[in-house]
Amino acid sequence: MEEVKLSAADHLATSTFEVDLNDGSVIHYPLDAYQARFGIQLFDGRSSLGSQLGLRFGSECWYKLLTTRYPGADPDDVELTTGITRSGAFALFALCAYSAMIVLARCALAVGILTFTGVQRPEATLIGALASITFALPVLRNALPGSPPLGVEADVWVFLWTELAVVLALALLVFKWAMTSPRP
Repeated sequence: MEEVKLSAADHLATSTFEVDLNDGSVIHYPLDAYQARFGIQLFDGRSSLGSQLGLRFGSECWYKLLTTRYPGADPDDVELTTGITRSGAFALFALCAYSAMIVLARCALAVGILTFTGVQRPEATLIGALASITFALPVLRNALPGSPPLGVEADVWVFLWTELAVVLALALLVFKWAMTSPRP
């Protein structure tokens, strides 16, 4: 509960407060959405200024806010529901990063499988390239805007499988290289 008192001659006050985000979960990152509900009571002892007050919300995050005003039970009450979604640019960037992970996994698997089946020669430089992809993927994932916690749906469907595919390709390549390289 927060109380902000204004008199008729005062400038509008800026107030920062925390709200609970309902009806949403970060598990759907980067397409997650939430709702926040505010109840505001406007009191004026002498006139009906309460109905003339305007409310403005701002946010310093990667979210788009859409606030809808509903009349409360009392004429001086205002009920606000704010829909909170990530901006389109944010979601596009995150989806592009996850798409890049899929492309890296497919390229790594192509190198590993083509080398293991004997279509291509095993080269030691490819081992370094696949090993670097293995360790670059977590860095790419953690560089996503908003840095979601590990375990969101995109991790389950993309990141973890990509990491597994690259490690499998690396293992195939190393195995084939070890079996075909000249003995000392």
